[in-house]
Amino acid sequence: MRRRPASALFGSDRLSRIARALEWCLVGASVWYLGSYLVVALLRIGYPFELEWMEGAVADHVLRILRGQPLYVRPSLDFVPFVYAPLYFYVSAGLARVIGFGLLPLRLVSFLSSLACFGMIYAFIRRETGSRFYGLVAAALFAATYRAAGAWLDIARADSLMLAFLLAGLYLARFAGSALVLTCAGVLFALAFHTKQTALFIALPVAAGLVAMRGRRSLAFIGTFGLLGLGAVPLLNAAYHGWYNYYVFFLPAHKQLVLPVLWEFWTGDLLRVMPMACGLAVLWLAWRRTGLGRATRFFYIMVLAGMVAAAWSGRLHYGGYDNALLPAYGGLAMLSLLGAWALVRQVATPLSRRVGTTAAVFLSCIAQFGLLWYNPVVQIPSREDVRAGKELVATLAGLPGDVFIPQHGYLSELAGKRSFVHQMALCDVMSAEPGQTGEHLVQEIVQAIRRQRFGAIILDGPFTLQDTLLAYYVPQSGVFDSEDVFWTRTGMKIRPQGVFVPRRVARANPQTLSPQPAGEK
Repeated sequence: MRRRPASALFGSDRLSRIARALEWCLVGASVWYLGSYLVVALLRIGYPFELEWMEGAVADHVLRILRGQPLYVRPSLDFVPFVYAPLYFYVSAGLARVIGFGLLPLRLVSFLSSLACFGMIYAFIRRETGSRFYGLVAAALFAATYRAAGAWLDIARADSLMLAFLLAGLYLARFAGSALVLTCAGVLFALAFHTKQTALFIALPVAAGLVAMRGRRSLAFIGTFGLLGLGAVPLLNAAYHGWYNYYVFFLPAHKQLVLPVLWEFWTGDLLRVMPMACGLAVLWLAWRRTGLGRATRFFYIMVLAGMVAAAWSGRLHYGGYDNALLPAYGGLAMLSLLGAWALVRQVATPLSRRVGTTAAVFLSCIAQFGLLWYNPVVQIPSREDVRAGKELVATLAGLPGDVFIPQHGYLSELAGKRSFVHQMALCDVMSAEPGQTGEHLVQEIVQAIRRQRFGAIILDGPFTLQDTLLAYYVPQSGVFDSEDVFWTRTGMKIRPQGVFVPRRVARANPQTLSPQPAGEK
């Protein structure tokens, strides 16, 4: 049955004009946030340097695949993989074979995945409500969380691809009419799990919700996810000689917890950032007059619980950044607009109450958009950033020998040199596994520094093995002459800051390895 727009629920021309004005305000906010995201993403998708400090190391993972090297290996100075499942790296490698290696194919995978997320949220709400208006606002509300969730949707990281698989799987699971469709939903959830393992926090509650909503047919989903998702784990572990489980499960399980997040996640990440969305989502799940059956209501409760649990688990661990909130914000964007739709649709009489409720709902949505305001311009690298990066790469190419840049090894690759272990991956091993494996890695790096193997070491700040470094290397110069260029745009705000050279080289010729500041010609 075709449902009427919100403004058609009013009984007088004057009240209809008020309703239409509020609707158009929401449409305008929706167009702004969707348009802002598209402009920002397209303007920075081709930026040749890191928008976030781990992007370059993610590209290193893809490069290993393109070279036919295994992804999960014993930790070494040469390479330590990140603690993530492998599918994003392989999808990006497939695209890189077509358009060429670099950050572009990785970001393109994320950008297309983000568009798929918007499309799935729109389709979900359009199907549930019969309203294009609520579908548009829901998709835009998720787009509006772009900066609150770390300006992450379009960068070379796995989160957008995982969320696209999850939302597509949720759509099929909610509206499935057959065991075949539920099987497809299980395939999508398995793909999400192999993209980022936190998808498991969502898959298990969704499976419970499907049992309540679909009965025996839910076995098609559970069996498919169990076989292709969890069932593939021993095979992958065998293929990587045990190192798959080490990186994908062991190291993440041993990451240090950030105990203040136990409470701050709820008060800060959710209630401070998305208060209206939280209220409307809870209303949708709790209000009896929404027309939800008991089984469907339980399914939605499980969906939101899983998406919030996935976000909470990501924020609880040391190093968990705002991107961990993406599943929670996606779930809240959907369910809050279902709550808004339910309020507007269910309030019937008297007319004044209907007008007041509808106005309050629309104004709360507008206020929620306002709380998510961000300046799109500051998310975009400048021409000066590009120029500074190119000059730095040219300087690196002219340095003799290998250059160790533990926070930005990708710069070495751009300069035609090899990259080495990334500091984040090094910290994961050292903090979670102080045994033989971690000790072997530390000793390998220490020996390389003692032998002064590297022609130069370039750091953003204090290094994990700072005392050893200073015993064999001396600071030589800064990297940039301007304080305003080449900073990362999300995550840790860092950039290469100092050059260290071997003591023996510094004594022989103090000026040999000093890079030219980026601002000089």
